[in-house]
Amino acid sequence: MFANRLSNVIKASIVAGLVAGLVMGLFHFLVTERVIDQAIALESEASPGTPELVSRGAQKGTLVVGSGLYGLIVGVIFAFVFVLLERLLPGKRSGAKALLLAGVMWWFFGLLLQLKYSATVPGVGDPATIYSRQWLQVG
Repeated sequence: MFANRLSNVIKASIVAGLVAGLVMGLFHFLVTERVIDQAIALESEASPGTPELVSRGAQKGTLVVGSGLYGLIVGVIFAFVFVLLERLLPGKRSGAKALLLAGVMWWFFGLLLQLKYSATVPGVGDPATIYSRQWLQVG
């Protein structure tokens, strides 16, 4: 019973995660890449001759694929957590339980971390604090 339920939930989660990841990748490809290209153009005017480690073409080419893989992995993780916790979640319908779990996971692993540890934490330019900041983010 557990294996059958897990299989069904994983299939649905893989499809949902892959679609969400591809939509995210396409959005970034169509909207945010323009802003990034403008920023790179301004930066290259200020400091010409700086070598690229990875070409912009390679970065743009792998954006959608990487986002799709990210969505797929998040979908699989969600499926395992959902199957393990489904009977503990309030409600009768599986869809409502899945939405509740997705909201809780988004709060704890998405929004709360960004509120607590922003991308531009104090001391971001100080090399002496890099390891402590990295461990705070991982933790």
